[in-house]
Amino acid sequence: MTLNELIVLAQGETQNALVMNEYNLAALTGYLLIAYFIGANLTLFQVTFVNVVFVLQRAASYLSLQGILRRTSYFQERVSAIDSDIPMGQLALGGSGGTIQTILFIAITVGALVFMWQVRHPKSE
Repeated sequence: MTLNELIVLAQGETQNALVMNEYNLAALTGYLLIAYFIGANLTLFQVTFVNVVFVLQRAASYLSLQGILRRTSYFQERVSAIDSDIPMGQLALGGSGGTIQTILFIAITVGALVFMWQVRHPKSE
């Protein structure tokens, strides 16, 4: 594989990661809007369905994003191995960056579920 092909592939995977993040933000926003505006009026089945779909979507997105970031790291390593003077920078989170990303992903998912719970079970004042 040539240097040019590797760089194009790495850039393509980086774009895929950005699009995946946009989809995640859209799904999270949709879930929070549902929770805020109609969460209290949903039946138990509807809440269960929305929550299960949300968690499955988050899990699938997370796994897809991890695959994209692994491929990006692979292409970046291949470019570095060619001894190119082209600076690739850090395209993918690895090591502690991946751990931080995982913790944030889980925290945001749990936070959204807690938000739905609080909307459905308001404290009486």
